[in-house]
Amino acid sequence: MIKTEITREDALQLLDTFKRFHQESQFKDEPFDPQRIWTLLDGSLKFPNNLFIAYDDQMKGFIGVAKQEHFFSGIPKVYDLGFYVAPEYRGSSLGIRLLAKAEEWATKIGARDLTIFHNTGINLDNAPRLFNRLGYNLDGYIFTKEL
Repeated sequence: MIKTEITREDALQLLDTFKRFHQESQFKDEPFDPQRIWTLLDGSLKFPNNLFIAYDDQMKGFIGVAKQEHFFSGIPKVYDLGFYVAPEYRGSSLGIRLLAKAEEWATKIGARDLTIFHNTGINLDNAPRLFNRLGYNLDGYIFTKEL
């Protein structure tokens, strides 16, 4: 079952899922700050028109998205903050169901589109096929330079 309203108990368990995401990603050598994650989870309750989190009841995946007005026009856009499915659940419908909840929320708040930044280094080979199949288009590239 996909949940969209976080309880304190779920938030505590979700911290472990976020940590698992962090450890698998290209950001694993950077510090993990549970307080920052807690603030995000709490923000989805305090600011439900700006932040949204969906997760499954087994804590095997989540998607977090945020609304931002485009700087050219003020048109509401939604961008992901994190999208994760545990390795043993990849290829199941979990990721698709999480993404569908984020799309529903984005539509409800009047966003024109939803952008997924796939920059974690996880599952790079399969992600383009999945997102294309779900109607997402490649809109550019993300370039990073270590300083």
